[in-house]
Amino acid sequence: MVRPTTINKRIQLLVEGNDLRNFFEALMKHLSRSGVQILNFGGVRDLPEFLSAFATESNFPMVRSIGIVRDAEGPAGPARQSVDSALGNARLPAPAPVSQASVGSPRVSVFILPDNKNPGMLETLLC
Repeated sequence: MVRPTTINKRIQLLVEGNDLRNFFEALMKHLSRSGVQILNFGGVRDLPEFLSAFATESNFPMVRSIGIVRDAEGPAGPARQSVDSALGNARLPAPAPVSQASVGSPRVSVFILPDNKNPGMLETLLC
């Protein structure tokens, strides 16, 4: 499992794997956005343990917003359910409707690539 690094920004983007991390780091640089910390949580099976460790990191109280991005790899529904389950196990709020943030603090948003409904991944979205 990939261990979370020290939290140093109020906005956290948790992504599946190095390809997504590299993509979002390049996108944030292109958009001149420096207030987002992007962390690779590893593979889909690593997310529950990663989130539990992340939510207990000493700087976690500074976090105001969390985005989680992962590949669908199959139907998007089960992928979303696995993220919601991992959030619940870490005692973090899961957003109810797709494409909306949770209520409360921290606000949590989830995006399942490529479009929150179809199978695919980053490459599917880019194609």
